[in-house]
Amino acid sequence: MKKFFTFIAAVCFAVSAMAETEFTFTSAADMNQTIGDYTVVLAKGSGSTAPSATVDYQTQTPEMRLYVGNTITVSSDEAITNIQMVFAKSSASNKPYTGLTASTGELVSGGESEDKNDWKVDSWTGSATQVVFTLTDKGQRRIQRLVIDGEPIVIDTTTTALPTADDLDPDYSYAEPTPVLPKDTVIWQEEYAFIHNNILVHCTQGSIVKAEEDSNPDDEKDDSHPAYFNCNANYQITFTATQPIKGIAIDGFVRKNFDASCDHGEIQYLTDEDKDMEGWPALVIMDINATSVTLSCPKQIRCYELRVYFQENPDPIDVVTTDTTDLYPVSAVAVDYSETEYSEEGSYSYWVKLSSANQYPEIWLDLYSAVKGDLSGSYSPYNYNVGEQNYVWFSDGETDAVTAYDIDVTIEKIEEGYSIAGVLTCWEQGKEWDDDSEDLIYRFAYEGPVRFVLPGEEGIENTQSETNSQKILRDGQLIILRGEKTYTVSGMEIK
Repeated sequence: MKKFFTFIAAVCFAVSAMAETEFTFTSAADMNQTIGDYTVVLAKGSGSTAPSATVDYQTQTPEMRLYVGNTITVSSDEAITNIQMVFAKSSASNKPYTGLTASTGELVSGGESEDKNDWKVDSWTGSATQVVFTLTDKGQRRIQRLVIDGEPIVIDTTTTALPTADDLDPDYSYAEPTPVLPKDTVIWQEEYAFIHNNILVHCTQGSIVKAEEDSNPDDEKDDSHPAYFNCNANYQITFTATQPIKGIAIDGFVRKNFDASCDHGEIQYLTDEDKDMEGWPALVIMDINATSVTLSCPKQIRCYELRVYFQENPDPIDVVTTDTTDLYPVSAVAVDYSETEYSEEGSYSYWVKLSSANQYPEIWLDLYSAVKGDLSGSYSPYNYNVGEQNYVWFSDGETDAVTAYDIDVTIEKIEEGYSIAGVLTCWEQGKEWDDDSEDLIYRFAYEGPVRFVLPGEEGIENTQSETNSQKILRDGQLIILRGEKTYTVSGMEIK
């Protein structure tokens, strides 16, 4: 009986010794792992870059990236006879797929990976207590897992069938309107489909992206965004329900010079030839009167939320049209504050006045040039080189001016002096941003000499009028004196 149990124990030991051992790689801690009798170490080797645990920018999934010269060392106290490794091309798609060699035994390549989702299995056989695999040639590859003494790995290349209209519930009761939100997943630039609130969304190529906060709030670029599903440029997105749709409204984002068409209904959307736009909504389709509508998009659209109406059309987009007034200045003077407390190296203060043929309208630009004595440059709040004292004055009256809250000006040196052109976006007279002000846009261009003067020189900082009002600078701010009273440029009395 004792011999019988000894034999059983030996068989069990042999079976356990041949059991599959699997290593996976998703974090920095996975670069040195020990499971049972086996240890796997990822190392820099002779390469210039060490292996890195990173995140696929597009899918936000973790991955282990290997570079030329990196090594994968598999070791054990007992002889290793079988190793399988699952690799794919780097998510940095411009990087080629590296080669791989083994320090001993026989290595059979699973072939060259064509993209980041094309997983290949490299297989090693032999008898050694340590095997060192080295990445050769230029490029990168990603390692997903490493299996010792396992059954042959078969990569499942089948794809999950996308949902269709047959998957919708014909008895579903729709709300008015029915919202459709992005699916909680990540898809990048491929065909996709999903169902939310019994609405089928099918896109021939696009992405589904999770919400993201601003990665660097201190810089001027805001890369935050809500979760969205999008349709790439020159593709189509279709919305299907089980009863006729009256209209659709999309809260979202459209690329500059956006254009789109639909196969049912009348379409309206935001578009601007110079900039991307967001809107709530950004696109509306009315009078669809069909169970399905397809939107064709020569330019990209991102959908933060879709609202499907079945009884009434959605409200049309309230497009505010702003008139642009052209001004024609004929002379220019620059008040030079480059030697004052308002200036520092690389940011020299100049207050530029552009006057019309009969003096008014006057344009005042509060600029900070990079080079002392030279006004050349591109000026806007986004370049952090404009101040707050930018105005259009229409007369010498103490409140007869508008304040610019946005400025886009380009100044170039020319043989006659300077070419100054730009646009000021202003609040209405006496109003500010919280006063529900309508935008006033003034466009101007000037070519000719610019006279540089020091602060306080006659005719620049103090302008006397017949009504005994004066415009002066005080502590870097334009104020108005009328009799014994002092006013801001918006007409508020300063006590």
